[in-house]
Amino acid sequence: MKIGYSDFVKLCRVNDPETWCDWFVIRGDGVYVKEPPAGLTAGERAILSEHPTGNLNEPALGFPCALADLQEFLEQQGVYGCIDAFDLAKWVLEQPHINAPFSRADVSDKLAKMNHASRKFWSNADRDDRGTHPDNATVASWLVKMGFSPTLADKAATIIRPEWAPTGRKPEE
Repeated sequence: MKIGYSDFVKLCRVNDPETWCDWFVIRGDGVYVKEPPAGLTAGERAILSEHPTGNLNEPALGFPCALADLQEFLEQQGVYGCIDAFDLAKWVLEQPHINAPFSRADVSDKLAKMNHASRKFWSNADRDDRGTHPDNATVASWLVKMGFSPTLADKAATIIRPEWAPTGRKPEE
């Protein structure tokens, strides 16, 4: 699972890439250590310019990066708390390849999108509460937005519906 620029700014809640953190700037290819300001002692400049490779022209964390690399980087920099655990969990669940039993190279785009839809619409459904069950039309509409034809989207919504989920209209209360 790789973290790109857009994932980083979303997960780390970066409103302004220049001011997200006093000692870093976020660019399209990674997180860079800022040049220390003038007027510091040599010791202060050395501390503020610490970099994994020693080269301030390279990102201290390059994009895309592995989730484990992001975690290690944020912990080392003392900014790990910038990521909300629930936002991270949601992001992980939204990844189309999570929990895939085989390589993504072996899966068609349509099947990956169906798996994504299954997790998106059914992962929080309560078996005993039909009110939490999405209707097939809602699922099919999302699949159409993901590039499915309406006919294929209807069939895919039926296929991904768990066996324990009743079909038909929800009972009126």
